[in-house]
Amino acid sequence: MTSRLACVDVPALPLQLLLRHHPDWHGLPVAVVDADKPQGLIGWVNGKARDAGVLPGMRYGAALALARDLRAAPVGAAAIAAGVEELTVQLRLWSPGVEPCADEPGVFWVDASGLQVVFPSLDAWADDIRAALALLPYRAAVVVGFSRFGSYALAKALHGRRATVLADHAREDALVQRVPLSLIGLPTKTRDALQQLGVRHVGDFRRLPAAGILRRFGPEAHRLHRFASGDLYQPLQPSLPTEPIRLELALDYREEDLTRLAFVIKQLVDQLLARLAQQGEALHELIVTLGLDDGTSRETAIRPAEPTLVSPPLIELVRLRMEALKLTQPVISVTVLAHGLPATQEQLQLFAEAPRRDRAAANRAFARLRATFGDDCVVRAVPQDRHLPEASFGWEPLAKLPAAQPRTVAQGPLIRRILAKPVLLPPNPRHDP
Repeated sequence: MTSRLACVDVPALPLQLLLRHHPDWHGLPVAVVDADKPQGLIGWVNGKARDAGVLPGMRYGAALALARDLRAAPVGAAAIAAGVEELTVQLRLWSPGVEPCADEPGVFWVDASGLQVVFPSLDAWADDIRAALALLPYRAAVVVGFSRFGSYALAKALHGRRATVLADHAREDALVQRVPLSLIGLPTKTRDALQQLGVRHVGDFRRLPAAGILRRFGPEAHRLHRFASGDLYQPLQPSLPTEPIRLELALDYREEDLTRLAFVIKQLVDQLLARLAQQGEALHELIVTLGLDDGTSRETAIRPAEPTLVSPPLIELVRLRMEALKLTQPVISVTVLAHGLPATQEQLQLFAEAPRRDRAAANRAFARLRATFGDDCVVRAVPQDRHLPEASFGWEPLAKLPAAQPRTVAQGPLIRRILAKPVLLPPNPRHDP
């Protein structure tokens, strides 16, 4: 059976996410900017804004001079990652092999091999995918082809309008030849230079010599030329679904005070955040399930304003939710489940650098102990130069908890890392001995 590969293109994903967040902006010129200020650069625009002369790359202030009713806002990396994850989860309902494009959010390659046995036809399968994404809602194009680049280029040419299934390799290759270069991700300067040479379509681009592309336009254009020509083979690398982290605690008593219960949940949440940080993720949604004394359970979902690894704001949301619950039975067990999204580098650094101990709280506790049991009740062990093990240490009073003094490592140890997803190595130089 011939292997089939589909490309699902959700064009201008950040713009679609912005319109989902602001449904009242439909029918108005809308743009996505990198910063909400006059000097912010425009990245994506809708049809109304383009008709008014607003184009990607313009400054927000200049665009307002062309379209006074322009609506614009930034879309953060976390929101884009959440959108990609949502689409990936949805596409896995139609095929287990789904690979999101790392360089272009909104592009997905889906393994369509063997699905003719499960679905009436590949045409029905592609139409069902578009219909399912439209309910979220996302506008998407689906192309079922044979090659990675062919399905990608034809999906970009459809601009999210429909789904199509190609009958054979020859048909795919003939259609790809006529796809404009402006749709396949070439840098703007390279595309303009090629257009001056009369190279406007993929077919013209393919016929150029690879060595000349590398010499005149650089490695990025050369890699895209190899990709379009079929010389750069890239097997499908589907992303594996990550299981949500789940922790459960059986209480030793029947808890009826929801305020005390919030502190129990805090211990589990701190463990969840630590495990998410180890996976390079931030908490997107927290699901708390309370097991009641009569055998029933109450489940509630808590979602912060944005994916986070910071505990106090999350615990505040948990406390507010606990106060709003009305339980008829005592709680005997607590289960927390965390859904994560890729965390930013800043979030991971802040989580790693945040101190786990509150020295001021420890010193206050020491003061209470000394007031209750005397000045000699808070001590610490110090080494002694003695032969016998039981005499090799002594005790001295501890006035305050000292700050941690970790050793500075000049050169870290080498670590062999095993990647869950293979990383393509760069090609060897042409004249490598």
